[in-house]
Amino acid sequence: MPPRRNPHATPTVEELAQTIQQMAQHIGAAQNQNPGVDYATRVAGRNPPKYLGEEDHLILEDWIRTFDKLFDSLNCPLEQRVNIAVYYLHQEADHWWAATGATLLEQPGFCWEDFKVALRDRFYPYHVKEANYDEFVNFKQGDLTVQEYHTKFVQLARFAKDLVSTEASMTRRFVNGLNFGAQKFVTVAEPRNMNEAYRKAGKYYMVHQKEREAQKRDRKVAEVEQQQKKARTDRPEPRQNNQSSRTFQGQGQGRNQPAQARYYKCKLCPNNHPGKDCAGNAVRCYNCNLMGHRAYECRKPPSQGQNQGNNQTGGGNNHANTNRGNPGNRPAEANRNQGPGGQNNTQGRIYVMNQAQANAHDVVSGTFLVHSKPAYVLFDSGASHSFIASKFVEKTKLEPTTKLNLNVRTASNQIVACGSVFSNVPIVISDTELPGDLIQFDLEDIDVVLGMDWLGKYKAKILCNEQKVVLKGPN
Repeated sequence: MPPRRNPHATPTVEELAQTIQQMAQHIGAAQNQNPGVDYATRVAGRNPPKYLGEEDHLILEDWIRTFDKLFDSLNCPLEQRVNIAVYYLHQEADHWWAATGATLLEQPGFCWEDFKVALRDRFYPYHVKEANYDEFVNFKQGDLTVQEYHTKFVQLARFAKDLVSTEASMTRRFVNGLNFGAQKFVTVAEPRNMNEAYRKAGKYYMVHQKEREAQKRDRKVAEVEQQQKKARTDRPEPRQNNQSSRTFQGQGQGRNQPAQARYYKCKLCPNNHPGKDCAGNAVRCYNCNLMGHRAYECRKPPSQGQNQGNNQTGGGNNHANTNRGNPGNRPAEANRNQGPGGQNNTQGRIYVMNQAQANAHDVVSGTFLVHSKPAYVLFDSGASHSFIASKFVEKTKLEPTTKLNLNVRTASNQIVACGSVFSNVPIVISDTELPGDLIQFDLEDIDVVLGMDWLGKYKAKILCNEQKVVLKGPN
């Protein structure tokens, strides 16, 4: 007969461990089933997001991940999680749960994990999975910045975890999707992980951006130089012969000299059409107001031609501005629109207001920066003041600094009242800022006309034949 077991024998270590584990399980179950804890209120206090039923894997997974963390942090019982979570389904997601929720809850043991599976099956269907997977497989940087590419890459990688299951595979695919320049730079650097590859790519694009800005500045300078060069090569033939011919005829000399062939080098077409425009229509002379020739060909002295063209009558002194620095290219200024006592109300003049007129006259033009904007600028010694086009004012958002009452005579002898002045507008020529006071005027396709006030201020010397303007800077 075996010896009787001593009921007071000391328990073994294994028995003690088993007993402690059972006690812990009972305590945990008691805590989870504490009827006094309102988990729905606790969840609401964390202000969790709503899910509207978008067929977007990223939105769905972010919502599920948020509730997973929330339930775990609150130690929410498994059997309460579904009932709490469905309260945050809205719109299409709520409609889905209203139609299928009762059936799902009847399934034996339906819990939070089963709910997540059902939610993914409905709002992340197979065709969307395939589309997202293919998008990641074919994803390249293209026109994206390196920051945008990195963000999109990380998002799409969640759709194809089997392709980027390791740090090495993710790094390799990230580098291979970069544009060639960055890809070559990063590959040579041999990054150890994706974060390092991202930093290397960002460094490359920072340097690349500086290079592009430098190239852009160089192109801008080259464009301005090209325009200036084109303007020089597209000018009419040197007019020394025309000047001498006018002078001789005006003085009654040179009548036995042989007639010179008329030649006009057009800026707009390759044809020679003196006295006519490109369409074959006769042009009007701004000096004598007659048809069939341009002002630089006019045989009448400026004063005589202007007086005849204006058909003025009455007394008074009729002064003519022969514009000797640029003879024959401007109508003479006559004392028209005289006020009481013979006083002239016209205080300014401008004769070239569009590129067509500029092309027909011996003037210098080019593209320069005015108020930090590229502008088509005309250097016109026949203009008494400097003017800025109303359209250019609107484009640059300039505000007038002062008001004035200035009457300006145009080439057609019209008087235009001007009232707005923009003082010290920055004008950059050859990297030198030469500010000027510009009067607002309705120019057509010219942005700025720099007249005698500005030209005199900077001791300008206009070399029409060479298409150059020599200026003396403020320093």
